[in-house]
Amino acid sequence: MIREDYLIGWIKRYLLWLAEIAGFIRTADYEAAARRADLALRELLGLGPDSVLALTDGEILARLAMGDPPVVVRDKCLLVAALLYHLGQTAAGKETPTSPAIAG
Repeated sequence: MIREDYLIGWIKRYLLWLAEIAGFIRTADYEAAARRADLALRELLGLGPDSVLALTDGEILARLAMGDPPVVVRDKCLLVAALLYHLGQTAAGKETPTSPAIAG
């Protein structure tokens, strides 16, 4: 049986990371957001974003399921989905040109 304090600590750590990434995106610090997401993906899957994107859904699930009970795997899946979403926001933000000042 998983100890509740371990699970709560694990969830808190990743939620903090997601909050940090969202904060970096809000302040347009896309490089910091990408670095934090990279760190989280490497801890969860042992791979960086480019390698994760090359995996199939089944390969990602297999990596997440190694050695963990279903409740943890489910939470890991949600975290990977959130990280990939934030990486998409980061990529979109990097490509968005800054709007010129409006002459008035």
